Amino acid sequence: MLDGFIPLHLDSPLPTRMGQDGKLQVQLRPGEWTLKLTGRALTNVTELALPVSSTPWPSEEVWVFEADPTMRQVQVEGVNSVDPSQTRLPDTWASLPAYLLTSGSKMALAEQHRGMADSPAQLNLTRQLWLDFDGNGYTLQDQLTGTLAQQSRLEVLPDIHLGRVSIDGTPQLITQQAADQAAGVEVRQRNLALEADSRYVAARSSPPVSGWQQELQQVSTTLHLPPGWLLFAASGTDNLPLTWLQQWSLLDLFLVLLTTVATGYLFGWRWGAVAGFALLLTWHQPDAPRLLWLNLLAVTALLRSVPEGAIQRWLGRYRWLSLLGLVLVILPYTIDTVRLALYPQLEYSTSGGTNGVVYESAAAPAAEQAMDADAAMMADQVAMPAAPAPAPMMKSENYAREKMSSLANISAYPESRSAKQQVNLREIDPNSMIQTGPGLPTWQWNQVRLEWSGVIQPDERMGLWLISPLAHSLLKVLGVIIMLILAARLALVSGKLAALWQATQSVKRGLPLALLLVLATSWALVVPPAAWAETPVVAEMPATSVVQSANTPTPAC
Repeated sequence: MLDGFIPLHLDSPLPTRMGQDGKLQVQLRPGEWTLKLTGRALTNVTELALPVSSTPWPSEEVWVFEADPTMRQVQVEGVNSVDPSQTRLPDTWASLPAYLLTSGSKMALAEQHRGMADSPAQLNLTRQLWLDFDGNGYTLQDQLTGTLAQQSRLEVLPDIHLGRVSIDGTPQLITQQAADQAAGVEVRQRNLALEADSRYVAARSSPPVSGWQQELQQVSTTLHLPPGWLLFAASGTDNLPLTWLQQWSLLDLFLVLLTTVATGYLFGWRWGAVAGFALLLTWHQPDAPRLLWLNLLAVTALLRSVPEGAIQRWLGRYRWLSLLGLVLVILPYTIDTVRLALYPQLEYSTSGGTNGVVYESAAAPAAEQAMDADAAMMADQVAMPAAPAPAPMMKSENYAREKMSSLANISAYPESRSAKQQVNLREIDPNSMIQTGPGLPTWQWNQVRLEWSGVIQPDERMGLWLISPLAHSLLKVLGVIIMLILAARLALVSGKLAALWQATQSVKRGLPLALLLVLATSWALVVPPAAWAETPVVAEMPATSVVQSANTPTPAC
């Protein structure tokens, strides 16, 4: 043994004895043998020296050093390093740094830092963010992965209500150090794989980027929007999320501007403004007319400049065909847009999938499995034929059998438990009350990807410009109305229809009020009245029905 070390364990295939003076005596036999001796230093080691050896022992030895950065960080000095692949080291030592020591040489251990270094944590966050249907809050599901620095506790911001936390699949107890402080969990390991479910009920337009009181390196958030909600714009992200404002390209802006200028040149600047407003509201709507407007405007401009003749007659016929094509596009678009404005949940009704809302909690799978097992057991009991009645037994025999079975269970219980099961201070008491968190929505609707990279501070916020379902529906209906007015103006330009347009000019002052009254009346007739939930009459269950466990959460109405 080296000076200052005491032996702890010896593994030898040969007869071996360790003396009080630290010398090892081995009864050798021909062959190649490996002896493993484990020792421990009694004091803090700052240097290690190779004792002077005599013949036949070699004067050089190859040592490996395995550092433990959680205890201290040291630098090896005074010896030369060698390539482990050029030595006969065991395979388990080949990945460690190796050093060549000669008789009398010393390996110095220069201590750089005691404990883990204060290096920044390398944590990445992957988040699923569901907006509530009423827009009053968010449901969060986080996955934190990476390495922690010298820290034993993770906490969230005060405006986030932490509901469930698990580390490496093991549920953790959520605690608060004080009544006015944020909730968090204790972490006893450096490599982190954490899952958490929480709620955020605060400012809808500025939720936190991370929500954890810890610097992060990367955050990837998937924002789930309910039916009817529209993300107008998002600020503060490192990527370009798919928002309404981001959908506009240079080609879209050029075509809208060209249509607006052409309408203003042909019919006046007021109608140019109407055309621009109509295209602004309907350009990115599915199945909305886009290039048909330019086609119709080009034909109208040619009719004004071409003299009377065969060309003008053919252009007039082509203009009517263009109007017919515009009508065939506008009618189904109007019907679908008004239908989606009244019932936004029908947006993906023709895709063949179901987008229903389903909530699940952490205890739901276990409860469902238990209920399925009980139902299967009851089905087996019902299908099993009636067994013949057992023969009558004496009371003494029943008592003896019950006593023997109880004694057998009592005697076998301590032996069946391993030492790890009997004493494990790191595990949470299985009888303790662990938080299960809020129910997680599993619906999939409109999704927007938001990403951040670099050093992300805990107080960083995202900027979300959200449009509510009511405002979104009103904008859709308003776009349809303005589009119909623009189409009517483009149709009433010549011939007998022009006289009809001149007649409508006398009542243009009351047109906005009439349109408002028509819109309000149609909305009141189409929107169904409010329905109130009533308590259903539950029929009496048979005696063999399955009783739900008391710890199963009752779904809210």
